[in-house]
Amino acid sequence: MQRITVRLIDIDFVRKNSEKILPVIDETRILKANRFLQETDRLLSLGAGFLLSQYLPEKSFVFNKNGKPYLKNGPFFNLSHSGDCAVLAVDGEREVGIDIQKIKEKDVSAIEYVSKEKLSLNEMFRLWSNKESLIKCLGGNISLIKDAPGLPLIGARIFKDESYYTQSVLFEGYSLSVTLKGNKPFEIVIKKADCDFSVK
Repeated sequence: MQRITVRLIDIDFVRKNSEKILPVIDETRILKANRFLQETDRLLSLGAGFLLSQYLPEKSFVFNKNGKPYLKNGPFFNLSHSGDCAVLAVDGEREVGIDIQKIKEKDVSAIEYVSKEKLSLNEMFRLWSNKESLIKCLGGNISLIKDAPGLPLIGARIFKDESYYTQSVLFEGYSLSVTLKGNKPFEIVIKKADCDFSVK
């Protein structure tokens, strides 16, 4: 079965390694990060920039009409962040979407708005991250969230006349979902960023 490696970075890693991280991050990303008022948002943006610098072969991005970045010659990739973590998914053959959600009781109302299902707290966050990863896979915007299928929590689905496959996991208080275009199953492997600043 195909494996999708999800690279994860947390704000503690960014804080502890900022002197090594900043020189390898694109200047545009640093400027974007510095516009955030909250330190957590700034650190997550820098962390996302570090993931891009380390795990993508080149950085000539083009953008679709909704602002989703692409690489002209591949591979497909997508970023997400929530809580204290940023994540990156990359696939060489198929369009990919990823979403991570910190599981918190106070955020349930938005999820209940997009689903009438009776679900546990963890299942509600998996449902939301499934929907968002699907939307990000097709390159759409958040306005599609209510219409996007979130169930089953793992498996194939059809949306906008296209086939997609979503895999979802719970770990350390987060829900993480990855969606690939097509109906071929895959599994998720999560690897935390390390201090090897030459990984390509």
